[in-house]
Amino acid sequence: MRLIAEKATKQFIRNRQGSNVLTAVSETDLVLKEGTLTVLSGPSGSGKSTLLNMMAGLLPPDKGRILLDDTDLYSLDDAALSKLRNRHIGVIPQGQTALYALSVIENVMAPSILYQKPKGKDYEETFKYAGELLDRAGIADLSDVMPSELSGGEIRRMAVCRAMLLKPGIILADEPTGDLDEENTGTVMELLKDHVKAGGSVMVVTHDIQVRDYADILMEMKQGVIYPQ
Repeated sequence: MRLIAEKATKQFIRNRQGSNVLTAVSETDLVLKEGTLTVLSGPSGSGKSTLLNMMAGLLPPDKGRILLDDTDLYSLDDAALSKLRNRHIGVIPQGQTALYALSVIENVMAPSILYQKPKGKDYEETFKYAGELLDRAGIADLSDVMPSELSGGEIRRMAVCRAMLLKPGIILADEPTGDLDEENTGTVMELLKDHVKAGGSVMVVTHDIQVRDYADILMEMKQGVIYPQ
């Protein structure tokens, strides 16, 4: 499974008259191939998160296309796009994201119940895998804890587990190590690297220099333009 940006462009109008236009992403071509971990670095405001959100099916490009294999994401209606993203694209958003009415394990399990709650053996296997992810992330002992009782770094690791639950072909991670110390950064990156070894693909948007050591492909973004490293 490959995620492809073809001439993807995004602009934002910054005044009512429309005379001040920011080009956040300039005609970008990018292919996320199976079995690769791509790290995209660059200064704040360079367009990294905008590009990630376009590739995640969360922000339509003004021009160009985003393809998952042969499927143009933005040719789909909202319901179909949401279902495709749930199954095939795991997104780790920037910041601390959690459903605060649910426990840690329930947060991680959430993607599995959006469209059809697993039953019987399927539920048992999904629940077991959720527990395994939490264990590998170092927070298995917090599975029954509510997010309000977690640190920022623990919430971040929970979000990583949630994105990986359905074993999507693609994982897009926006600053996934932002709240983590060196040890837990390594833990998260090893999780993502294992996903790649299993045949998936990962793109990490980051300022974290340590993350670059895990990359198969290094790129930098400046003023909306990607440069290979």
